[in-house]
Amino acid sequence: MARSDRFLKASFLAVSLVYGGYCQAITDDQPTIGIVYNTKELSAIQYECEAATKDQLTCKFTQLAVRKKLTATDLAKHRKQFEDSLRTEDLGKECTQMQEMFDVYDGKRAPPEPIEWKDPRDKQEADAAVKALKEACSTKDVSKLRELNERTLRQEMRTCRVSANNFEQTFRRVHDPVTKSFAWVVDGEPEGPCGIVQLSRFEPRKWKTFTNWNYIARKAITNPNGTGVLWSEMRRA
Repeated sequence: MARSDRFLKASFLAVSLVYGGYCQAITDDQPTIGIVYNTKELSAIQYECEAATKDQLTCKFTQLAVRKKLTATDLAKHRKQFEDSLRTEDLGKECTQMQEMFDVYDGKRAPPEPIEWKDPRDKQEADAAVKALKEACSTKDVSKLRELNERTLRQEMRTCRVSANNFEQTFRRVHDPVTKSFAWVVDGEPEGPCGIVQLSRFEPRKWKTFTNWNYIARKAITNPNGTGVLWSEMRRA
């Protein structure tokens, strides 16, 4: 069966993100080196491409992304999990287990390893957390734990995670005989149990005397009932 036929017969879920922005091109007919920015979220992709043949490119990518440690949509879920734990956990038992940590903070015993604070604010947060836990254990007042949990959640909503993901893709030149335009499209086969197919492409955009390249990150899941999707594959889109 031809590859195009397999695509027509497959039931697939497609996801795409558009990256556009500054890039550098030595020639007008292929991307070379540059950086493009996501148009919907705070992320960017650096790329460097080399021509294998006239109609084939090999590109190395580094995807940089900044994401909230805790999003607003996750807030309600974390609050519910906390309330569920209050109903199911034995506070007295938990306090007994935390006594060793209290003794370390009170200087009654040496820590298992030296504690180094890279940021003074981290120590302030830790001190406040231990104080709230000690008050909750001494008074059996779970409202202190709720206050601590809310403070922690608010801090996580203000905290960002920076991640980097390296990957490589091979592209082939595809011409449109009607519009006389062309693009560089990922040349790949289905991967993994979910049949993930990379459909990403570079599209040229003329700007004054040189060419910009937009990168459209796109994938298709040809077998939605499969299991074991790799996180690295999901991150590319």
